[in-house]
Amino acid sequence: MNPTLGYATIKWTYDAKGQPTGATGYDASDKPLGKIRTTITAVDKSSTLDLRGGDIIVSYNKVPTFSWLVLSDKMNTTGGNRPLSIERNGAHLVFQVPSGYLGLTIQDKLYPSTATPGTSEQGQHGNH
Repeated sequence: MNPTLGYATIKWTYDAKGQPTGATGYDASDKPLGKIRTTITAVDKSSTLDLRGGDIIVSYNKVPTFSWLVLSDKMNTTGGNRPLSIERNGAHLVFQVPSGYLGLTIQDKLYPSTATPGTSEQGQHGNH
């Protein structure tokens, strides 16, 4: 198990269309540890967006986000502003952000066992 990440593997769930619907971290014995959530760990000082370290990214351009890698791919598209939905201290916030680089450091973080503290998921299993 990677001590920095807090899990050994990630297992994904998918809908009938093959789109990811969630990710769960597991230990080396295949025991579920909790939800994996794409989390902002740092924001570039030059950013004018009101995003903060600890914000959990829920969706980008109305597409649910379960991995920084997938998010990175979506952010590197062209076009105008798009919605970025986050959870912060239990509140759901939506920001209009430009496409491309946002000056964020992002990591897929483990939120252990049955609650994601301070979010609407309480009670559920659970560098860009």
